[in-house]
Amino acid sequence: SMTGDRTPYRILIVDDKELDRNGVCYLIRQYGLELEPITAASGSEALDILHQQTVHILLTDVKMPGMTGHDLIAAAKDIQPDLKVIIFSSYENFDYAHKAMDLGVTKYLLKPIKVDKFLTCMQSIILLLREEERTRLSSMYFNVMSGLYSPDSEQPEMEEKAGHVLLLDFVEPFFNRHHLDLFDEQDGPIAIPLNEYECAFISPPADVQSCMERLKQALAQEENCRYILINGGPFENIAQLSELYNRMESLSSSKFYLSRSTVVDMTRPRAEASGIDVRHYLEKAAEIGKLVIRRELQHAEAEIEDI
Repeated sequence: SMTGDRTPYRILIVDDKELDRNGVCYLIRQYGLELEPITAASGSEALDILHQQTVHILLTDVKMPGMTGHDLIAAAKDIQPDLKVIIFSSYENFDYAHKAMDLGVTKYLLKPIKVDKFLTCMQSIILLLREEERTRLSSMYFNVMSGLYSPDSEQPEMEEKAGHVLLLDFVEPFFNRHHLDLFDEQDGPIAIPLNEYECAFISPPADVQSCMERLKQALAQEENCRYILINGGPFENIAQLSELYNRMESLSSSKFYLSRSTVVDMTRPRAEASGIDVRHYLEKAAEIGKLVIRRELQHAEAEIEDI
């Protein structure tokens, strides 16, 4: 799972009572939630923090001296529109809190806190943030691979994400009739369907082998579908991913010359101990294919002789 390199989400806890702030921090630590707590004793202090750093979750009391929770929520959403908001309030302020629900509040917690309610609430918000992050990454990867934006264009949402890329490419159209639901789980590799022949998978480097094994097992169930599965290797940033993917693409065009499904590992300089570099031949085969299509048959023949 990606847990190893996941950065915790920041939660800003705003309450004028120190005891309540500390209680929330204690529970986060006690139960090992993937949250990094920051505290503020007032709305204005909270706004200062929101101006300085990204926060994912705002947990606020509604009735506080000075700025009320309502005012804080409205102002916070102006600064960071994607903020998830949890209202934290005692029962006697319930009506007061209820009025804030239309401010785009995600959840509501009663004081004094019940541990199970608190955990359920936090876990569902963490899950929601994860899903949003996966969706955002998935569309960013898709845009890079389909050439919708180039890695050098200055786009604020192009966050630098390292990972490991695989490309699965079928000889016949496949994804218009099948759905590979291997990786619908939260922590699995992100699947990026590119067209009816191809799907890329991006996983944390530690998961690559298991990801490839699971793909091969799933495809073994499918009748007569020839494919080429390319292990493209790790990338540090979007520019590297873009360049890797272009190399994988040109390699995958040799799928038409393969008599059976093949796995190609671009991370190994030599594919076999015998000293034969299979990748070299696949690249040649792709070139010859292009020559044949262009009817440059003598040239193609010479290349075949060469091989």
